Amino acid sequence: MQKILQFLRTHITWVVIIIVIGLAVIILGSRDTAPTWVTDTVSEGAVRNIISVSGSVNAVNTAELAFPTGGILASIPVKEGDVVTKGQVLATLSHNDLNANYQDALASVLIAEAERGVSRTTVEIAREDLERMKREQKDRVDNAYRTLLSTDLAAQPEKKDNNDAPPIISGTYTCKEGEYTLKVFSSGSASGYSYYLSGLEGGTYTAFTDSAAPLGKCGLSIQFIEGEAYANSEWTIQIPNTQSSSYIANLNAYNLAVTQSANAIREAEQNLTLVEQNNTLETRDSKVEAQILQAKARLNAIGAQISDHILTAPFAGTVTKIEPVQGESVGTTPVITMVSDEAFALTALIPEIDVTKIKIGQKADVVFDARDNETLKATLIFISPLASEVDGVSYFEAKFVLDADIDWLRSGLNADVDIIIDTHENVTRVPKRYLTLTDGKHTVLVPDGEKTSAKEVSVMFEGNDGYVEITGLNVGQTIIAP
Repeated sequence: MQKILQFLRTHITWVVIIIVIGLAVIILGSRDTAPTWVTDTVSEGAVRNIISVSGSVNAVNTAELAFPTGGILASIPVKEGDVVTKGQVLATLSHNDLNANYQDALASVLIAEAERGVSRTTVEIAREDLERMKREQKDRVDNAYRTLLSTDLAAQPEKKDNNDAPPIISGTYTCKEGEYTLKVFSSGSASGYSYYLSGLEGGTYTAFTDSAAPLGKCGLSIQFIEGEAYANSEWTIQIPNTQSSSYIANLNAYNLAVTQSANAIREAEQNLTLVEQNNTLETRDSKVEAQILQAKARLNAIGAQISDHILTAPFAGTVTKIEPVQGESVGTTPVITMVSDEAFALTALIPEIDVTKIKIGQKADVVFDARDNETLKATLIFISPLASEVDGVSYFEAKFVLDADIDWLRSGLNADVDIIIDTHENVTRVPKRYLTLTDGKHTVLVPDGEKTSAKEVSVMFEGNDGYVEITGLNVGQTIIAP
């Protein structure tokens, strides 16, 4: 009996312990615990649609340079790594014999041209005489014409009974023939008069009696006589003054100058024609021109041979490889390799599914494997119209140039390229994975004490870069992943 009681007490104790533990678990499990959420914040930035491709950098120009003829390498004035300019000599072949031949051909050209020079000098003198004659005769005719127009000019009264002393006209007239009309009226000027000018020129001018004043802008001057009553008088000035006693003599002098000028120029022209004809006959008969052409052809041929022995840089760049050494025999295979330092192009292959989305001028973000902590900007400058097939897929070559000069850029570097198809800058955005669509409404979870609540937002633009432009939340607000 005692054993039975002992057994019961033991089992009852264990049951009590189990019950206590169960109650403790229930009590502890029922207590509130701090929530464990995955959170982010609403930010301001860019939301973009991009096409991501891989690319590599290549120099715009790469050249493997060779001589067009074989020979002994005489000099290599550059070394690997040197930066050279366009046209700079990179290497030369021995050509002493060609230099001697070149000097001989040059002497032949100089001798032939010296023989022709005598005839050419005569032609040049005749041509210069003709030009000088034209200038001199033009001045002579112009002077005679100005004398004809400017001599003995006089103001004639419109009314025959006008006894006022006419204004004095002076100067050298420089414009066309014709007539001036002056209408004098009283004014507040020092002389008491002013006048309207019409005809060859127009305007209103002050009448001066103490000195001559310009009459229009053609070189003439006018001075009124002090003490005369010019008010309401009208005068005309004929140019030239055909009533002058010197008019006929000046007209004859002008006509004579015209005739003599034409004769002198014609004579100089005839002299030039004769000299040119004699020169043509002389050079043809003596075969001077043929000798000159022959000598120059030989000179050019030797010069071309010498040029074939000189290797120059086709563009500014860097020497990257030199094959032979000085004194070595070389053929027509490449001896020097260089790349352009002026520009690099970033080349990428665009799959056919994306090629219609890109266009010239679009921007791209570029991250090089060699410096993956730096994002560079580039511009799309070329899209190939022809596709190339890779593993059964058509790709189109696209070229980009970096917007800034990068000193560490080298040909052969690989990069990841994000072509920006569409972008909304400086907008309120959230990561796309924080957005939930339910019954046609977009919501984002936000903290509500120790719980969460769904906040409805409007989606303005959805990019494929992992972000969505939204309205309805403030920048900096905490959001919770669903």
